[in-house]
Amino acid sequence: MYGRAFFALIAVGALALGVACEDSSSVPAGNHNRSYFDGGSGGITPPGPDPNFDPDSLLDSGAPNGDAVCEGTPVGTGTVDQENLYESGGAHLTPTTGKPYQTFTAGETGWLAGIELAVQRAEVGSGETIGKMRVELYTYPGHELLAGSELPLTNFPRAKPRSEDRRITLSSGIGAGYFPFADSCVRLTAGTQYYFRMMLADVPDGVCGDVTDAGTCTVGRVGDPCTEHARHCDTDIWVSMTTSANPYDAGGWNGGATGDFTFRTYVQP
Repeated sequence: MYGRAFFALIAVGALALGVACEDSSSVPAGNHNRSYFDGGSGGITPPGPDPNFDPDSLLDSGAPNGDAVCEGTPVGTGTVDQENLYESGGAHLTPTTGKPYQTFTAGETGWLAGIELAVQRAEVGSGETIGKMRVELYTYPGHELLAGSELPLTNFPRAKPRSEDRRITLSSGIGAGYFPFADSCVRLTAGTQYYFRMMLADVPDGVCGDVTDAGTCTVGRVGDPCTEHARHCDTDIWVSMTTSANPYDAGGWNGGATGDFTFRTYVQP
């Protein structure tokens, strides 16, 4: 199977690429960066969004075990085609950060059933977690948007307490970070490269309270302490990855040639 990588979970040193988090006490242990990368060293630079494009028109509306039929072929959860299980840190998704992405090379020709990521709610406060996480699939080169899938943020587990090791990787079976694509009927071609982008949708910007609520987040991480900077109240979603060792050699993330997100792609031949 093309480009699959199996590595033990290890911790590595300080982050060599990207922007370090301002407050390391509020994020999972290990490497972390705030995903400001929309075209970093060794990466690719997708074009700007088409103002006339409605991404909702491509969103998968089915469940992971849906009854999608693509040209006569039933497509369910599929089987693993590409994967990287190595994890040494992660990237943050917030309403105000960029949209990181990962390239991969299809090993089998078939229908894309799903893309799975290791996701957790790192900092969401005590209130209701509002919004969704979206994953969009593109051709490379060409940057043609093929499909999208999204899940509610409440689908993902909350991170462990800050005093514990909060890093996570993918389990042996399909987990909470499985984004279904079966209904989109996207046909992948073996040996062809693609990439997926990650972003938050319908998530409000954080708000740090005014005079009556000074020092407390009133939107986003509701109840958490804050300063005058509203970004300290932004909902923070953590996506596992590694920024060194190049564990997946059939692709890479946009922050550098040696890093990769922790992911699996599922295909139905």
